[in-house]
Amino acid sequence: MLPLCWRVLHRVTYVSRVLAPVPTPLEKAMRAENIDSNYELIRRLEPYARPAATSSAGLTTQPPELLSHAPEIVDYLGRYFGMEN
Repeated sequence: MLPLCWRVLHRVTYVSRVLAPVPTPLEKAMRAENIDSNYELIRRLEPYARPAATSSAGLTTQPPELLSHAPEIVDYLGRYFGMEN
């Protein structure tokens, strides 16, 4: 006769697979210009951005790779300086 209880061995293996973040076009342009962080971007543009954080006038003196992302940068700087666009 078989015993009434059975033992079951259950093993679970957990594997964490975190994918590397996909850089946005703006992040790619920043890396191409050796700008490592958003803070460095702010420091570079602050003399131009503080007087008019809602325009892209200061970006015209920067490399053309950043100029093509002007709306994103203006939005970011406007939020950083607490100005509404």
